Amino acid sequence: MAEIIATNVTISFATVFFKFNLIPPSTPTISNGSISIDPSKTSFKAEELGFFDPEFPIEYGLGDVVKTGKNTIYRSVHLFVQRITDMASIKDDKVINYNLPLCLRGVILE
Repeated sequence: MAEIIATNVTISFATVFFKFNLIPPSTPTISNGSISIDPSKTSFKAEELGFFDPEFPIEYGLGDVVKTGKNTIYRSVHLFVQRITDMASIKDDKVINYNLPLCLRGVILE
């Protein structure tokens, strides 16, 4: 079972990373002669993306996506990959790529 999960996660993440190369990075804006970068595109909190743990205990809920306090936990690799893709279109894809390991939990870290 762990091997199947690892294979699916690897394939799904490879697809996302390929898509990252197709998304243009955030560009600075120029106003009144000064350059400014949108901080919402350069800062990152793992809580914004959510966490991926395919074996998250069922005591917290049965769905593919579970809310625990302020955190969102994804059990479905497909939903988590979709969330990564959505966040990459909002934020700089390099910021998401660099910080993605912060969002992995449980067996995926092994």
